[in-house]
Amino acid sequence: MAQLPSENIDQVWSAIMSEFSSLRTVIPISKAQLRTLVMLIDQELEGAEVDIVQAIPAGDARTWLVANPALGRRLMLDILTKRREVL
Repeated sequence: MAQLPSENIDQVWSAIMSEFSSLRTVIPISKAQLRTLVMLIDQELEGAEVDIVQAIPAGDARTWLVANPALGRRLMLDILTKRREVL
């Protein structure tokens, strides 16, 4: 598992700024602070991924997720999407 490279952080940062601007959503922090926030969230997501895998008891599920991190991220994305809808 790894954090996003700087180029990808810039893409996320730019997309967030464009989307929020088009929706006229006020961002109460500077552009630099928003980029730092994106980097912090990416860093914390890395830690969360590690914690989730470590919390799974040894066995097929853990082995499967370690061998297929993209699938694990897909599971997390699906769960996050549902959480956004419901909570």
